[in-house]
Amino acid sequence: MEDPFDIRFPPNTEKTCATPGGRRCSTAVPCQIALSAEDRGKANNAYDNWGQSISKHERSPRISAFSTKFDAFLAGSYPPTADAMTGYNLFKGKGKG
Repeated sequence: MEDPFDIRFPPNTEKTCATPGGRRCSTAVPCQIALSAEDRGKANNAYDNWGQSISKHERSPRISAFSTKFDAFLAGSYPPTADAMTGYNLFKGKGKG
């Protein structure tokens, strides 16, 4: 089975990535790191999986418990104060002041 992270980067990759702002091929254009279609696909998949992992982690109850008073209000288990309702209605576009 092929290693999905075995990406064959060109020899200039380290220099390009280590240069603040990116190494320049011309005065205005940063150099591109040329990858084969296969390696570009591997890199894109790795990036997508990384993003999905971060997203799942941030949605986990351990990180984001959704335990605010507003969340409880939306669930119907917390009676909001008059000031809180005024702010909520203002937020919803129904404020009169």
